[in-house]
Amino acid sequence: MTPAGGFGTVRPAARIVPMRTLLLICCAALVPLQGGGVGTKAGAAADEDLEAFLQELPRRLRSPDAPDRVDAYEAKATFRTYADGNAVDVEATIWYQDPSSLREEIRDGKKEFVRGVHGRRAWMVQDERAYDLQGREYAEDRRALRRDLTLAGLTARYLHPERELRRLDRVKGPTEKRVKRRTRDGVVEVPVLEVEGIAKDPKDYPLSLTEDHEGPILVTVVFDKATFEPAGIRLQPLDPKTLAPLPFREEAVDFASYGDFDGLRLPHELTFRQADPEHESATLRVASTVAIREFRIPRQPIPDERFRKPALAGKPEVPKDSKQPR
Repeated sequence: MTPAGGFGTVRPAARIVPMRTLLLICCAALVPLQGGGVGTKAGAAADEDLEAFLQELPRRLRSPDAPDRVDAYEAKATFRTYADGNAVDVEATIWYQDPSSLREEIRDGKKEFVRGVHGRRAWMVQDERAYDLQGREYAEDRRALRRDLTLAGLTARYLHPERELRRLDRVKGPTEKRVKRRTRDGVVEVPVLEVEGIAKDPKDYPLSLTEDHEGPILVTVVFDKATFEPAGIRLQPLDPKTLAPLPFREEAVDFASYGDFDGLRLPHELTFRQADPEHESATLRVASTVAIREFRIPRQPIPDERFRKPALAGKPEVPKDSKQPR
């Protein structure tokens, strides 16, 4: 086990899966569940393969003494963002608390600033001034915060992926596919397992491209077939009436470089990819990457004050309609 605040090495698959489970997973005949997630009488009979997969996930991904829930954490990480063909690296300390609280203290060379989101309120502190990120001129800042909130939230919640899948509607899978993956030996095809379902509450999966989306979201989770570790999550906002995918709005989070942390399998590297609605391109381009260097789970909930916009004594707030620093 790795001490709090550090990482261990990636462990090999440590469990032999019963032959019945493997057959159920790899030879699945898939039928969508009706109503809520897994567990209805009709669903259990029709989807033995899915239920077997969900029951196998915690055995593969957690030790018996692992934390039962991870609702909050503190981490130190290196962020890399891409804009106009340029990559910018910054160091950050982040605090996250489920479901929608995030604080980032960012160091960009000699510059430092703090930004956060608490519920629907996004804010920033820069040059000793605190202000809300409101208005069209701060749309990109809000998208960046929502992107980071998505990364932070999915990292915590998918330490227990079977619980998140059970919360989805119309779940189906696992479906075996082969995908191309870049390795040190070049691009190779690897087998993966996909499970998909619909998230009815968009607050569970905040989107950066469609921040005002109030409809359902198609969630597709890709698992490494050999280790059962989540390899990625694709998010596709759907039309509330027709359930048709909204064009050029897909977003995705990729997980890589897993290691052991307090009995959990924790990804060290995250990549956020998204479509390009401005150029009507459905190709998912890399928007940012995160390399986690330290990770700590607090014993108690993080106080709300950590995520609220601070009131700076003696420093008047910038008026909301004034020109504020980027």
